[in-house]
Amino acid sequence: MQDSGPTVITKSQRLLLYDICIILLIYITPAISHVLNFPLYQLDPMRWGVLCSLLILKSKKNALILAASLPLLSYLTTGHPIIIKNAIIAVELCTNLFLFLLISKKTNNNGFAMFLSIILSKFAYYILKAMFVSLGLLKTDFISTPIITQFIVAITMSMTIYAFYKNE
Repeated sequence: MQDSGPTVITKSQRLLLYDICIILLIYITPAISHVLNFPLYQLDPMRWGVLCSLLILKSKKNALILAASLPLLSYLTTGHPIIIKNAIIAVELCTNLFLFLLISKKTNNNGFAMFLSIILSKFAYYILKAMFVSLGLLKTDFISTPIITQFIVAITMSMTIYAFYKNE
């Protein structure tokens, strides 16, 4: 038998494989959280999935699809969080991605663009959340993840983006 050489994976196959891995990771996050006795959702795994799609796969379209669909997939597979909060999370992730792309073009500083886009998308998230809480459609704590944790995650993501683009 003759060896035909290494198998080449197409870009669409890479995207599909990545998306399946991210979806599975989101699916098992509650189980891992239970085993570790730590709420992993506080480390923003969906945002990391969207970010990594953008960095690794260089696909804005795929990152946007993930941003819009990961919260819904989380709801469909784990039932958590409730559908209204998932919609707010999807808006936040899409806003984060859109603002990152916009700000990074304007400033030519991807680390700063990521940090600012996270902060601005968090404002959008909390405005929407406050609206739904005040309407009585969402019954939850206004801030469920400590602000310091959100700030540390934003700094870590910004530094990751900065380092990634600096080395390219």
